[in-house]
Amino acid sequence: MNLKLKDETFGILLPYIKNNNITDIRWDGSNLWVDDLRKGKYIVCETLDDQFINTFTQRLSDNVNVPFNASCPILEGETDTLRIACIHPSVTNTGTTITIRKSEPVCRLNRETMLQQGYASEEEINLLDALVQARCSFIVVGDTGAGKTELVKYLIQQISAKTTTLTVEDNFELRSKSLRPDFDCTEIKISKNLTATQAIKAALRQNTKWLILSEARSKEALYLLEAASTGCSTMTTVHSWDVRNIPERFVSMIGTTSMNIANDVYSFFDVGILVIKKETKNGFKRTIHQICFFDRIKGENQIYMIKDGKERNTNIPRKILKKFELYDVPLPSLIGGHNETC
Repeated sequence: MNLKLKDETFGILLPYIKNNNITDIRWDGSNLWVDDLRKGKYIVCETLDDQFINTFTQRLSDNVNVPFNASCPILEGETDTLRIACIHPSVTNTGTTITIRKSEPVCRLNRETMLQQGYASEEEINLLDALVQARCSFIVVGDTGAGKTELVKYLIQQISAKTTTLTVEDNFELRSKSLRPDFDCTEIKISKNLTATQAIKAALRQNTKWLILSEARSKEALYLLEAASTGCSTMTTVHSWDVRNIPERFVSMIGTTSMNIANDVYSFFDVGILVIKKETKNGFKRTIHQICFFDRIKGENQIYMIKDGKERNTNIPRKILKKFELYDVPLPSLIGGHNETC
């Protein structure tokens, strides 16, 4: 259940909570850091004194009905738009740590902003839109804070409103229904009583055409892979620094040395995308750095790097072409079509 915290609870932090450009707020025990979409990450002048820290953590503790002390040093809670995590000073050498991540019902990526910010070219945006329309399965990778979830949010916007879609999340961040109230979408939250694996299995009984797992971390990756093998289109995010590592990451998450897992990744997933974040003098700059296609032909695993930094390629596997043909989607110009928009 989401908490209902009054503005006064946040005190000195409230202006940063209200600032739409700030995505993360973190007290490391001595400095207050914020992540700003325009300015990057920086220290602000405010200091959280012991009285504020004690009052804030006590109110959070009371609301979640969990103690916060040396015996229970981790305190977590969430509101409709915030994820709050605290670490008790008994287990740190730097004092109480407070981290607040904002999760608002807004998609910060659209065609105009992606072009203006150099996030992707028009050809690349057209390609991504067309791949969603062709019901391809996506794996989005990148470092923490690179913007993987934001890209998935954008991709979800390209799914037809009539297409039955289920999202599986441990914290509601995708906001699919809030962003599109007329979308045939069910949002499922993982909890102690419902694991990610159980949620994925339940989703497949709902006539699901798109299954979206907010983040693959462990053995639930196996069931996502099985879902993709049935013809259900899938999306998820994974921590990795190169799309070529995705098959190995799935082997690692599922916890097996069987090559069958890697083979299945090449067979049943279609698209890998790497998003990177760089800090510049003008703030953070996020870009799509890699786009690839996966395929398995005559027992051989194949990866087609459509974009790798500044390098581009137009090779496309037959299985992707078949999906474009099946769903009557014109080929975008980046991979051989002639239409500028799809």
